[in-house]
Amino acid sequence: MQTEKRMWQAAVIGMFAAVAAVAEENNTTQTVQEAVINAPVSEIWKAFTTNDGYKAFGVAKADIDFRVGGKMRTHYDPQGTIGDPNTIENIILSFEPERMLSMKVVKAPENFPFKTAINNMWTVIHLDPIDGGHARVRVVGMGFTPEDESQKMRAFFDKGNAQVLKILQSRLGRGDSQDDAAATEKAIHSLAGEWAFASKGPDGGEFRGHMVARVMMGRSFVLAESELGDANKLSPHGHGIFGRDPNGGGMRVWDFGEQGAISSAPVTLVGGNHLNYQWVQQRAGGPAKEYFIDETLESADALRFELFDLRDSDKRGERPQHDPMVNVLWKRVGAAQSAANPASNGGAAKAASNGNDDLRFTGERFVTGKRIEREVTVAAPVEKIWRAWTTTEGVTSFFSEGAKVDLRVGGPYEIYFRKDAPEGSRGSEGCEVLSFLPKEMLSFSWNAPPENPEIRKQRTIVVVQLTDLGERGTKVKLTQNGFGEGSEWDTVRGHFEKAWPMVLKSLKETLEGTTQR
Repeated sequence: MQTEKRMWQAAVIGMFAAVAAVAEENNTTQTVQEAVINAPVSEIWKAFTTNDGYKAFGVAKADIDFRVGGKMRTHYDPQGTIGDPNTIENIILSFEPERMLSMKVVKAPENFPFKTAINNMWTVIHLDPIDGGHARVRVVGMGFTPEDESQKMRAFFDKGNAQVLKILQSRLGRGDSQDDAAATEKAIHSLAGEWAFASKGPDGGEFRGHMVARVMMGRSFVLAESELGDANKLSPHGHGIFGRDPNGGGMRVWDFGEQGAISSAPVTLVGGNHLNYQWVQQRAGGPAKEYFIDETLESADALRFELFDLRDSDKRGERPQHDPMVNVLWKRVGAAQSAANPASNGGAAKAASNGNDDLRFTGERFVTGKRIEREVTVAAPVEKIWRAWTTTEGVTSFFSEGAKVDLRVGGPYEIYFRKDAPEGSRGSEGCEVLSFLPKEMLSFSWNAPPENPEIRKQRTIVVVQLTDLGERGTKVKLTQNGFGEGSEWDTVRGHFEKAWPMVLKSLKETLEGTTQR
């Protein structure tokens, strides 16, 4: 019985065929599982892609060669050896850092009962960050067939879903530790009182703030109400409520801004005196903005507040390496008893300034990093756009004059831009379908133009994701990653930064021009 249980764990966890029990009904060709994990997407990504990360699943040994075509070899027996008959081997088909990972089993354990059926299966894992400390994990097992063995294997994986979810959440999720939550709550409660700062603003004038933090509802919540302004006037800025997260058990903040913006995020205590949280700020009619906040308790009466605008190059859940947009030092000026009249506290706010604590505001900047991301909304049904990307006829309708597309893992994805050019210089010759989810996601390898012969020998990864918007049509998001370092790589990347918008424009014009709505 114990041997059967270990075999089940090795197959289910090692092949990543499950993370939660939410299987799609009436679809015998795939399994779909998803769960919300109480951890930053960066930590979940490490669990799926690094040797140490695999320990979150109870793996005894792991050997991960993280690249397209690289092997992920794992072993659950501490006495076993990587490479022996009970080693599990997956090959990496495709990935998008901290967003998507696709893999295929190339070697099952010696006693795995579905040796034939496993050859047709591959797995796609999607990570969808909800905020700085939560992410939705969606795992889709593909390639199941009507044959009895394949359907028994599908049931085998479905049976283990709930247990795998428990493993991931208990070993990786934040908020489960009562001790950690209690320490964070204690640090937040210590902020109860009246605070103020005064400094120079971006225009050289005086910039000041006032805040009152109060413990409420039998110590269940802490309400922090802040005001910002200049030398003459303070105006309401934000209302932050700190309390226990009913879903995860850890501490969480809910913030309501003066312009209608609403934000929420889990709060973690780092190093004993840093309160960290990362949130997506939502405002009706406006774009969502993502920020990281680091509040440092420098002493019982001094609180350093730093706010960072998050960029693509920043690691989610970690303090960014670049300068913060805002850096101010709040000083305690009194105990909190009631909300103070802003006008009566101007003197206290001014007294908090030490003359050397300038507000540092770097402005909103956006750094794209090495990844290219472009998207377009097309007024056409998702089925038609899927055919445009995944068939030879569809590709030649908007992308190029010739193509060879075979929608299967490992099938050719060759787009010919110069049909009369010498063989090897016509287009994306040698590129392949890496992974796909019908009507949702297509990933293929991609090469550089012939003008860059050395880089052309290598491959980048393109991921096309489709989102059905109903009557509005379909959102098409294209991502290209895997660029290297150096001037020639920069030239290639610059080429595609210009090329992909033209491809998406052509897709939109072609599909909308022929679609009957």
